[in-house]
Amino acid sequence: MASSTRRAPNGGDASMAASVPVKFGVALDAEHSKPAWLFACVLGASLVAVYSALQVIRDLMREQGASEEEVGVPTSLDELKAAHAALQAATAARFAPMAAAFSVVYLFKQTYAIPGSAVLNLVAGATFGTAVGLPLVCVLTACGASCCYLLSWLFGGRLVAALGERIRPVTIRVETAAAQGNLFFYLLFARLFPFTPNWALNLIAPWVRVPIAQFAPSVLLGLLPYNLVLVRAGTLLEQLSSTSSALDWTTLAQMAALALLALLPTLFRGQARRLESRLSGSGGTDSGGSGAE
Repeated sequence: MASSTRRAPNGGDASMAASVPVKFGVALDAEHSKPAWLFACVLGASLVAVYSALQVIRDLMREQGASEEEVGVPTSLDELKAAHAALQAATAARFAPMAAAFSVVYLFKQTYAIPGSAVLNLVAGATFGTAVGLPLVCVLTACGASCCYLLSWLFGGRLVAALGERIRPVTIRVETAAAQGNLFFYLLFARLFPFTPNWALNLIAPWVRVPIAQFAPSVLLGLLPYNLVLVRAGTLLEQLSSTSSALDWTTLAQMAALALLALLPTLFRGQARRLESRLSGSGGTDSGGSGAE
């Protein structure tokens, strides 16, 4: 019996695409996904790591005299306002372990597509400031999304198949952009556009042959404006009434405008191709006419 070859989706293995069931153009390699027990081990290790990181943050905050109500990573704006001083004091006293523990928590949420990144971005701004917090969360966002990409590739075949119609529109757009040679610019547009379901894009990316070499930079650059807005808002906590107030309609409109700008290279490339085809067509007609003479 011929064995199926499993390769990372960086190069796009046509033989594998032919050997697995395809739905909506997605190679759903559910039968060849890694076993569930291996995912359980990965998840267990992740839970141990994030629990340890949370415990480090709590201990460092207690060292600075924080009350039991204040210790830990805030999960809401009210909690962040209450713990703000303790977080800053712990970071000033022990920057490296605080930054490392925060990074583990952030990566865990991004890797397993757990909601709450907006609050964590506010925490980064309030705790580390814009100069440190922004590059930190940008790198963590890209790394976490890449880890989600890899988890989906290793274990997510059945989940992607089960999502079915819910991810069909995103799947079609990604495959169309890839066929037109505009994949990176579409990925950039999708990340910049404020209403894109990023969790769905992270899950389906490996199954539609998006190379991780394009996937990770698109996350890093595409989510930069979103991260910037929230990290800067975290440095101005007293002016915030809710988490959503940091993303008002003006800010969302500006992010949508940036997303449209990301499509300009695609439009220019399409115009250039059409012009080239017209010129080559007219050139072929001229040559054919001269040959007849």
